[in-house]
Amino acid sequence: MSQAAPVTLHVRDETHAPSVFFSRDDAKFLRAAPFLLGTAMLLPNTRWHKCANWIESGGARPGEPARSPVSAAVAAQLGVSEEQLRDIVAASRVNRTEHLIHVMHSLLRPRWRPGLEIAGRQHLDDALARGKGAVLWVAHFAFASLFTKMALADAGYRVSHVSRPEHGVSKSRFGIRYLNGFRVAAENRHLVRRIVHRRQEPSATRQAALAALGRNELLSITVGAWEGRHLATGALLGSRYTVATGAPGLAFASGASLLPVFTTRDRDGGAYRVAVGAPLGESGRSSGEEFVYAATFGLLLGHEAAIRACPEQWRGWSALLK
Repeated sequence: MSQAAPVTLHVRDETHAPSVFFSRDDAKFLRAAPFLLGTAMLLPNTRWHKCANWIESGGARPGEPARSPVSAAVAAQLGVSEEQLRDIVAASRVNRTEHLIHVMHSLLRPRWRPGLEIAGRQHLDDALARGKGAVLWVAHFAFASLFTKMALADAGYRVSHVSRPEHGVSKSRFGIRYLNGFRVAAENRHLVRRIVHRRQEPSATRQAALAALGRNELLSITVGAWEGRHLATGALLGSRYTVATGAPGLAFASGASLLPVFTTRDRDGGAYRVAVGAPLGESGRSSGEEFVYAATFGLLLGHEAAIRACPEQWRGWSALLK
């Protein structure tokens, strides 16, 4: 990413669209659920990825992403063809589906653990030694939602997580009520608390998050632009990528360190690596705006390297390729 392509800070001008009662994603998940559960219950983990590929192939959206100047630019940055880029996007959906199998298996076998490691623990320990907690800005990779929390909890860290009502497999009212609970339940076993963002009461989310940092806990927030009015957009892989800036905002307000986290699967051994980076935004601590700018710029630089290493595991393709 070039210094000539700055980060732009802006404010979301639209209100959150009301959710439908039942969606195509709900129907897709209900069709897949028996196969996901059967795989999680009956098959060894060496078969899970192949089963996820079979399940996902039945609902694949052919031709995504469509050929466009954006997809051509991103493919060129990655050094692949547009056809190969479509394969990468499809593979990221397969990895997401496999992670649903992981979630189900972890509920069925609570003591199950894959190979997990934390790189960069010194950044966590240094932040906690200051007594102000740390905000973890967790990149949206396929295996991050459960395994980041699992690895940190097993290592003895106290983690609170800021979430949204739609977290799970569905954004519909039906899905929120009936489908998403299994993912939340699996993750909650590794959390001190889940702070669910209520859009009508954003101040309540902020107060709960600052309270967690005040207790010198880790506060995790997934990188994305689903929530929050304050956004930042910067260059990434030949396109532009937008993130909500709640994480750096909380880090600045509390004085906590803001640490990027990239959780990916090792292609050789199959272990899952939670990589914690050095604090973001420290050069901009003089003002909130400068801190958010510097933190977002650093986050996107780290994203570029992580995506190049594991493009098939990143979940942000749909936003990047718009």
